[in-house]
Amino acid sequence: AVARNAVAGYWRKKPLEEPYASLGERDLSAEQPCRNTFYEIISVLDQPSRNVVAMHVVGGLKHREIAAILGESESAVRQRYARAIRQLRRQLEKEGSL
Repeated sequence: AVARNAVAGYWRKKPLEEPYASLGERDLSAEQPCRNTFYEIISVLDQPSRNVVAMHVVGGLKHREIAAILGESESAVRQRYARAIRQLRRQLEKEGSL
């Protein structure tokens, strides 16, 4: 719960940007299934791992920044991320998706 609140607080404080201004005439409807699929895939992870993966992949944060937000060491965040990616890879191989 603490990590989830830290993540939510980070995104609340982050200044709003014009997210699609640089996309021009690009069709964004094609991206929604990708985003949904990403969240379905990471749903097999525990909440702390999901937070780290989402902050790194979707949020574009560095491990150092994630560690500061979560109040953990950078090495702990790196390790959690590596284990989560390994778990996701095994899950996708098992399902034949990789």
